[in-house]
Amino acid sequence: MGRASSNKKVARAARAAGRQSSSRSSLAWPLAMAAVVALGAVLIFVSRGGERAAADPPVLGDHWHAAVGIYVCGDFQPNPNDAKQDVSGIHSHGDGLMHIHPFGTRYTGDGANLAAFADTVGMEITDERLVLPGGQALANGDDCGGEPGVVQVKVWGSNAEQTGFLLDGDFGDYAPSDGSLVTIAFAPEGADIPKPPSAGTTPADV
Repeated sequence: MGRASSNKKVARAARAAGRQSSSRSSLAWPLAMAAVVALGAVLIFVSRGGERAAADPPVLGDHWHAAVGIYVCGDFQPNPNDAKQDVSGIHSHGDGLMHIHPFGTRYTGDGANLAAFADTVGMEITDERLVLPGGQALANGDDCGGEPGVVQVKVWGSNAEQTGFLLDGDFGDYAPSDGSLVTIAFAPEGADIPKPPSAGTTPADV
């Protein structure tokens, strides 16, 4: 009789241990998943914070201006104006200025460039081709006052700077700095390229 009672106690203990083991096993998976989700959320938050900290200006909230002129075979063209709804925050008001206040992170830093500006004002600019607002297309080698013209971009860091410099290429990727001057030109190689007429213009608060 004592032996039977002992066997029953052992059996009960085994069943209890089994239930406890099963309970722990059933809880392990959801707890592991919760930990993975929490870790992922933390990593995403940290990485996004790092991207914001490392973002190059202009950043969201900045409002920069650069004077811009279009110079074709010895003459400046009318100041460009927006040709469509501005989706980038890189635009003009017909005042000879490139207004730079990015609407999204795509247009911050190097994204605040001449290609974004050209898209808004109905232009196209590459190292080989310039399409003016209105559709006139000029390609390297086209006649320009009796000489072959080429697309060029000249930049001055500020209105006080006199010499300026020609970009080597990748014109559409050029992102002007605040207060700089940019002349987008189609002219013979070696031609004098002047500052844009809007140099020194005080921008309206727009």
